[in-house]
Parts: sequence; C-alpha cells; structure tokens
Amino acid sequence: MYRRVDVEDVVSAHLRAIEKAETIGFGKYIISATSPFTKAELLDLNTDARTVVKRLFPFYEALYVKQDWKMFPKIGRVYVNELARKELGWVPKYDFAHVLDCF
Repeated sequence: MYRRVDVEDVVSAHLRAIEKAETIGFGKYIISATSPFTKAELLDLNTDARTVVKRLFPFYEALYVKQDWKMFPKIGRVYVNELARKELGWVPKYDFAHVLDCF
C-alpha cells in the first residue's frame, strides 16, 4: 500500500530497464507497489491513516478483522513509482487492491 513490492514486479521492472537501457541510459527508479495515495492525502496519512484507507477501500476493515490484522494508525512514508512506470513503461501487477481481492 505504501512501500512493499512483489518479487514478480521487481523482475518485470528489471526486464523493462534492460529493454530500455540503450535508449534511456542510466536512471534511478523506485520499484514498489503502486500507492493508491495522492499528494493531497499525505498529511492525513501521517495523522489518521485508517480514515484515508477506509475512504479508498471501504471494505478493508471487514477483511482485516477476518485476518486479525490491524491498520497502522499513521503512515509516514509513501514510495512513488511513477517515474519507473512512465520512463520504463513498467506496469506493476500487485498492489493493495490486489491483496484485498485475494481474500
């Protein structure tokens, strides 16, 4: 949701980087799951992450209860993979919505 990544997505990002290396040269990219959060939500995430997540995924709480999981009260860091998606044409497969769908 904010800083995880699946190994399959890491591999696909590296393969895209190899394919693009000759045309784009060297670049630094954040390879992580695509965050559902916007810049406008960052302050709220740092003070009340549960409310932000519930607004985006209203059904998450019921799924968390079944797993005996707890949402973090705050999220202080969010990784943004936008540059990798844009420059490499990389499309990560796994994100928080995917995890919730697996339940």
